[in-house]
Amino acid sequence: MDNIQKIFESQKELNEKLVPGLSKELETPEGRLKWIMNYHRAMEQESAELLDSVDWKWWKHSNKKIDYQNLKVEIADILFFTVSIAIAAGFNHKDIVDTYFKKLKLNHERADNGYKTGEYQKVDLDGNEDNRSI
Repeated sequence: MDNIQKIFESQKELNEKLVPGLSKELETPEGRLKWIMNYHRAMEQESAELLDSVDWKWWKHSNKKIDYQNLKVEIADILFFTVSIAIAAGFNHKDIVDTYFKKLKLNHERADNGYKTGEYQKVDLDGNEDNRSI
C-alpha cells in the first residue's frame, strides 16, 4: 500500500470514529455537501493557525521566529481536512493523485506559455476553460 492510499484509509477510519455513521450520511447529496462544508471550514481554521507560526504582519516589525514545529503540525492538520473533503466528495486516493498530476502538467504548460506575463489565456475562443480538460 502506498502512503497516499494509507493516508486516505486512515483518515476515513478516523472520521468514522469521530462521527459514527458518517459513511451512511455521505451517501446522500445533502450529507456530502454538509461535510464538505464542515471540513472546509475546519481547514480554513487550520490555515489561520498556520499563520500564527510565522511573522505574517508585514505592517508590524517583530523579531518573531518561525515556529517550524507548529508549522509542521498545522500543515498536517490541513492535510487531514483536505483528505476528508476528498472522501466526503466521494473521491479516493487515485482520483486525487491522477488529478494532481494532470493539473501539474497543465500548470507547467501555463508557465511555459506566458502565464506569468499574462500572455497565456485560460479560456479558449469557444469559452472553454483549460481546467475542463482535466
